[in-house]
Amino acid sequence: MATQISNLPLYSVDVETFTNEDARASFVITTYPDGDPLSLVGISFEMHLRHPRTARTVPLDASTANNRLQIAGTSQNYLVFAIEQNAMEELPPGSYVFDVVGKADGIENLLMYGTWLHTLGVTRT
Repeated sequence: MATQISNLPLYSVDVETFTNEDARASFVITTYPDGDPLSLVGISFEMHLRHPRTARTVPLDASTANNRLQIAGTSQNYLVFAIEQNAMEELPPGSYVFDVVGKADGIENLLMYGTWLHTLGVTRT
């Protein structure tokens, strides 16, 4: 069964997280310009955070394989960031860049890119 990998739109996103919380956000993926739900079934996703963009090290990675990226919704058109607090606590505060790449049917397609500001939380144990 063919997926919607070739129809993925491209989103520019700015994310802000803190060291003392889970990083949870849901993004509704729709067709452009109609806004119809776009099924993500059969597509795997991977995200890397880097500082700077050219860095060889990846201080945070998320994917559908490690369950830090999840597909949800009745139409399976939500991409959910589900990164646990202990990973956010280990991530040094700072400014990062990231992107999310979808993979299916022998195709890799960029879905999302942007900046990620990670701040030291005030309430800590």
